[in-house]
Amino acid sequence: MNIYNSKEVLRTLLERKHMTVVELARNTGMHENTIYNWTAKNAQPNWFNMLTALEGIGYKVIIEDMERDDASE
Repeated sequence: MNIYNSKEVLRTLLERKHMTVVELARNTGMHENTIYNWTAKNAQPNWFNMLTALEGIGYKVIIEDMERDDASE
């Protein structure tokens, strides 16, 4: 899965959860056509909408400092 292609990411994760665009729209409050445009056309969600969609599918994004020294905790 190409993580830089939101269309591919959303389609793959929806398939893994056996979820439809309609279900995702219901979970997020977004319009079905908007989500359809992201998953079937070349429309790109902004960062906030992508995070909202991922949460609606059942995933979360965690941002970690890659330079953090885990041994010091």
